[in-house]
Amino acid sequence: MRVFISYSVEDTALARDVAQTLAAKGLSPWLLEENLFLGDNPAAAHARALEESQAMVALITPSSVHSPWVRHELGYALSNRGYKGRVIPLVVGSPQELGPDAFPWVLKAVQVARASSRAEIERAVCSIAAALALNTPSEAA
Repeated sequence: MRVFISYSVEDTALARDVAQTLAAKGLSPWLLEENLFLGDNPAAAHARALEESQAMVALITPSSVHSPWVRHELGYALSNRGYKGRVIPLVVGSPQELGPDAFPWVLKAVQVARASSRAEIERAVCSIAAALALNTPSEAA
């Protein structure tokens, strides 16, 4: 299953770690930094990746809560039937770090994974991979 990872540029190292864990669990993560080349149109690359993915892990961090790209990507995935039940926000950090606007309105009805330490992040991503494996889209979808 192709998994779009939504993240802010400040969280690139975290996104790489998440992608590595998802790949080790048999999923195909999509990261902008690994799929955008000189001369590419970032908006077109995002659109293509969102259309071709079946799931999303959105990294919600102090940086990403202010990212218009992350909000756009989340809005797309949550409104797309092809992602139904496979949009999983991973909240990284304490509530004090994230601030009052940590949850975009589009996440109000979505269950989230939470982590604050490196070990918790690893466990959360393993749980996310297991959940996605149970909710694999059918071939007919």
